[in-house]
Amino acid sequence: TNTQPYPGSTLINSGSLEDLININGSTLTNNSGGTITGNLGNTGEVKNNLGGTITINDESFLNSNSGTIINSGTLIIGFVDALLTNESGGTLTNSNTLTNNGRLTNEGTLTNNSGGTFTNNNTLNNKSVLINNSGATLINNSALTNIHNKTLSNAGTLINNGGATLDNLGTLNHSGTLTNNGALINTSFITRRGISLPSSFISNAGSVIDGSGSYTQSSGENATTTINGIMSQASMTIIGGVLNGSGTINADVNIGDAGSVNPGNSPGALTINGYFT
Repeated sequence: TNTQPYPGSTLINSGSLEDLININGSTLTNNSGGTITGNLGNTGEVKNNLGGTITINDESFLNSNSGTIINSGTLIIGFVDALLTNESGGTLTNSNTLTNNGRLTNEGTLTNNSGGTFTNNNTLNNKSVLINNSGATLINNSALTNIHNKTLSNAGTLINNGGATLDNLGTLNHSGTLTNNGALINTSFITRRGISLPSSFISNAGSVIDGSGSYTQSSGENATTTINGIMSQASMTIIGGVLNGSGTINADVNIGDAGSVNPGNSPGALTINGYFT
């Protein structure tokens, strides 16, 4: 394992590095054409510039509580057993390509900025703050879980593909575009605000959730779904908790024994285009 031993030191890589610890106060810069592989640890600052590649295959990448990762190149968690952990206080910012084929756990702040594509092909657990900004794309092809009392904010494009599960146990703030062709499950609180700008540039009081998947809200004391825009799904099931808002639902809606519907926002109308049972 290579270690940057002195705070304030700078390592610039345009070749190949393997198994590295970047300590607090140090900067590791991976330039175009540079590759970094193996087990990585960071308590300083890692900059992966455009054209640079960091690949974690069967190893792990631990970004500790004072660490910062700025990815403008390609960052890949390569295999199923590979692990990237962004610890509490750590910062991971992506503005290009971030691909998770293993296990990614966010306990700090993970931000996908404009121009960034963040693809989850295995397990993504958000235990703190996950932000998908305007102009960014977050694609879930497997299992994305927003843990209890934590926050997933989408102002960009969020795609939950067929066969994938997006399970919200915390707060999902949605003001961009959300396409669900898999299973979108809410067991806590989901809010939807913003402006929808389709090709006709019609301004809407909310945002859009579309797709051909299913939306399920599990029973829970604080489970709430607020629709102030448009939700289009094959089906919506409210097992428990509250469905409210003054938007439009294009789906067959089933309300369970522990569920309730409170149309409007003090007051208002909630429109359902489909069977309501």
